[in-house]
Amino acid sequence: MSAVVSWWRPGCAKVDTLSGFPDRGGTWPRLVKASGWGPEDRRFKSCRPDSVAFFEQTWNVSTWCYRTGMVIRSSTSTWSDTQLAEAVAASTNWRGVMRELGLNVTSAGAIRIVRRHVVRLGLDTSHFRGKRRWSDAQLRRAVSESQSWDEVLEALGLAVNGGGMRTHVKSHAIRLNVNFGHLEADTPALDAPRLLKPDVRHLREAGASIAAAWFTLCGSTVLFPIEPAIYDLVVSIQDKLSRVQVKTTTHYSKNGWMITVGRRPYSIRKDTPLIPYDPDLIDYFFMVDGALNLYLVPSRVIAGRVAILLRTYARYVVGNASGLFGADGAQGMLEATRPVS
Repeated sequence: MSAVVSWWRPGCAKVDTLSGFPDRGGTWPRLVKASGWGPEDRRFKSCRPDSVAFFEQTWNVSTWCYRTGMVIRSSTSTWSDTQLAEAVAASTNWRGVMRELGLNVTSAGAIRIVRRHVVRLGLDTSHFRGKRRWSDAQLRRAVSESQSWDEVLEALGLAVNGGGMRTHVKSHAIRLNVNFGHLEADTPALDAPRLLKPDVRHLREAGASIAAAWFTLCGSTVLFPIEPAIYDLVVSIQDKLSRVQVKTTTHYSKNGWMITVGRRPYSIRKDTPLIPYDPDLIDYFFMVDGALNLYLVPSRVIAGRVAILLRTYARYVVGNASGLFGADGAQGMLEATRPVS
């Protein structure tokens, strides 16, 4: 007599019809009548194996079949706290610790477990270097025993002029919260470079900047147009945008400062005659002479001219920037630009 049990009925184990044993170890009742029993001696008998091990041995299957999705891991480590402390002391990085403990050095999960135990034990890892040739402990010692950053680099076996090595070491010291205030004292405060001295030969290049600074000090907004443009600046003057052409001169004649207020057409040789600016395209001329006198002249006042004598426009002087040359610079500059009689 064989039992018939539904394959899909919930709560019932699957049955191998050939052997009568459950396919996945489930409990199911089976009515069996022994050959020597009487007609009233009927009883239920379970055919489930007494143990999983017996079932595995009988059916040649593994326990994994019965524990789908479960991973059984041993909670017992293969190393002791003493062995971990010795491995940390003997290593210079985490992979070295893993090798000392006989663990997989490429397993990120195993390294995390080891690191948690290191934190739990409070072990010192300041001697770990990673890919560096020096450890955190060596850096702390070098900083405390040195008087300059060059000495720190030498103590760590690094080149003093090794590119950005000083920045790298200093940044690492900042991350470690190492006090290196005594190292900064070896850097003297820089005095103003005495080799820098203003010269009127650079006035042409500085003209637009001087004009922009003056307008800005007057509270105007200054815009620099994209080249090529016939004007040098766009300035807000009395709530109106004005186009300003900047001109400079270092030519001092017997009658005073002469300045060119004409222009040459674009893409034309420099020896071609000058032409005047169209007063409908320029609103103001900002002029700077060799003594750094500043002039703001409406374009219609000098319309049609290509050169003028600045002393005849003295009423348009708006300031003087000779202080850029120092206390005695302006007078010396003026004397240097005057022709020798």
